[in-house]
Amino acid sequence: MRKTVFSLLAFLLAAPLFAQQDSLKVTMQSGNLREAMANRQVVRVVHDYTLGNWIITPKILIKDGAKSRSFPVLTMGTGLLEDDHKALAVLLYHEFDWHLQSRDQQLSRAIEDLIKRADQLIPGITETLPNDSTNWRRLFVCAFEYTAILELLGETELNRIMEWRTTESPIKSVYALVQPYYDQIMNQVVRFRLDLPRR
Repeated sequence: MRKTVFSLLAFLLAAPLFAQQDSLKVTMQSGNLREAMANRQVVRVVHDYTLGNWIITPKILIKDGAKSRSFPVLTMGTGLLEDDHKALAVLLYHEFDWHLQSRDQQLSRAIEDLIKRADQLIPGITETLPNDSTNWRRLFVCAFEYTAILELLGETELNRIMEWRTTESPIKSVYALVQPYYDQIMNQVVRFRLDLPRR
C-alpha cells in the first residue's frame, strides 16, 4: 500500500505542472500528496473546460489546508478534491476577482452608483449586506461566476453549485442575492463596461 502511494505521488510530482496556457504556472507550497492531487485537478479543469481568457493570473499556488483566496497570489486549497465542478467554481471566482481589479476605475463607478441606488435595484440589499465596496465587488464577482458556471455546466449543475455556495460559502449572503437579482447586477456590469472577457 505504501509503495502504491509513493508511486502515485512520484507520478503526480513528475507530471507537467502547466495548465492550458503556457503562461499559467500551477505550483505547490509543500508538494505533499493532497497538493499534487489539487494541482492535477486545477490543470484538468482549466484544460477540460477550455477556460482561455477567463484565466487572468499567471500563477496559481496550491496550499494544503489553506482557504482559497485571490490576492496577492491566487491560492487554492485542497478541500475540494472530490468535486471538480466546485473546484472550478472557486477557481473562476478568484480569477474574476482579478479581472475586476484590472477594471478598477469602472468598478469604482459601478459600486458608487450601486450604493446610491442599491435598494432601487435590489430591494432590501442594504439590510442584507453591509454597505461597503468589498461586498459590492463580491456581488459582481459572484454574478460572473454564476454566468460562467451556467455556460460551462448548464442549469442543473449551476443550481447544485449555487445551493452549495448559498449554504457553505463564507459570503453566502452575497451569493443568495445573485440568482434572484441576476439581471439587475448584469445591467450594472453592462452599464459600466465591466464585462467578462470572451473565453
